[in-house]
Amino acid sequence: MARTRQTSTSASKTHTARWAVAGAAAAVLAADQATKCLAAAGRIPSSPSASWISVGLGGNHGATGSVGSGSVLLVVAAALALTALAAALALRTTNRTAALSLAAVIGGALGNLADRFLRSPGLGSGGVVDWIHINLGAGRGFTLNLADLAILLGLLAATAALAIARTNAAHTTKPATAALAAS
Repeated sequence: MARTRQTSTSASKTHTARWAVAGAAAAVLAADQATKCLAAAGRIPSSPSASWISVGLGGNHGATGSVGSGSVLLVVAAALALTALAAALALRTTNRTAALSLAAVIGGALGNLADRFLRSPGLGSGGVVDWIHINLGAGRGFTLNLADLAILLGLLAATAALAIARTNAAHTTKPATAALAAS
């Protein structure tokens, strides 16, 4: 009886975690698409380009920072692979922070994939709407969108969460190992 209750509780937590990951990914996807539509419609006011961050409509047929802009199919394949990998890792990890961070990656990748499939010029070759300009000075910088930010920050947060969890696990097992070695 106790084992059945424990299995049921574990299944319930897994089910809840999957819904949380799906919800977070959907929220990032919705926010990304909404801001892209607002930017494309001119509803997000442009800001002066002299500041370190500015707003203005741009397009991108490559990955973040226009990497691979000549290989649209390769960029789409990489985005599909990233989405699948992030989903698999998010569903397997027991670290909630890492799972939700990976959900942001999934939502961001889906946001950019939606642009590639639904925007002009057509299926699989559409351009991604970029509207946030990061100015690095001397005429250098890059343009991105919320999906790109979710992917980059999600990967960083997931990596940090897993590294912290691994460090904490190593610190909690060392005293027990040392005690066994001393006896």
